[in-house]
Amino acid sequence: MDTNEVIHLETSRPVRVKFRIMVTTDLHVSLWNYDYFADEETLQYGLAQTASLIRAARSEVSNHLLLDNGDVIQGNPMGDYAVQRLQQNSSAVHPAYKAMNLLGYEAGNIGNHEFNYGLEYLQTCLRGARFPYMNANIYVAGENEQNYFTPYLLLDKTVEDEAGGKHL
Repeated sequence: MDTNEVIHLETSRPVRVKFRIMVTTDLHVSLWNYDYFADEETLQYGLAQTASLIRAARSEVSNHLLLDNGDVIQGNPMGDYAVQRLQQNSSAVHPAYKAMNLLGYEAGNIGNHEFNYGLEYLQTCLRGARFPYMNANIYVAGENEQNYFTPYLLLDKTVEDEAGGKHL
């Protein structure tokens, strides 16, 4: 079976579905195309520039999934500014999550740099994400070794095949 074919459960016949998985990683609060350390614009990175690539990729394939692989909230002076802002107003949304919410992220993974400002701050930030987060290797201290975060996600997604049929 081709990688872009799925078996339709009701009829057991293969149908062709084009599906694109898009993943960002290591944003490190690089929301704009700006290098704060060099104090200049850059075309090497920035979520604003990536957003145009995401839009283009979505326009090419109607079935898609947008995920993030972690290291979002720390990494440049914008991240440091966000810490001060959220400490003053814990109901505010971290600027990275505002942008990611607008782009329609569907899930994310917690990276190691999410812990740089402490667990309480991380929880404050994650409350602003309108998509679920997961992490399978952080545990609550104690004998039971419970996962601190949701260890995995199963996302239901309706897709449209090339003939226009909908499938879950």
